[in-house]
Amino acid sequence: MITRADYLAGKVTHEVYYRAVNQTAGLNWENAAILGRVKACLRDGDEHLNKIPLAWWDRQGTNPWLRANLGRAFKVHEDHLSLAGIVCCLKQAAKDAITKE
Repeated sequence: MITRADYLAGKVTHEVYYRAVNQTAGLNWENAAILGRVKACLRDGDEHLNKIPLAWWDRQGTNPWLRANLGRAFKVHEDHLSLAGIVCCLKQAAKDAITKE
């Protein structure tokens, strides 16, 4: 099991850590409407998806189902739910959905 301590110690990358949290939470953004914009960002070299406003990601993080599932998943990975963590999970899920296409 990958933990927050593993990530902070550099044993796993940002991508690997947040992908693991997403897998535990069951977060999957395949077929999401935002993927066209995500694809354009990645094509333009915006690997952090900063061309999509942070406010958009924050709004997605207000979904009660998402928050509950991510909250449980973060606990499993010895972490806690935060707005920043939610955004990292959402962005990683979006990038993973693109790579599966």
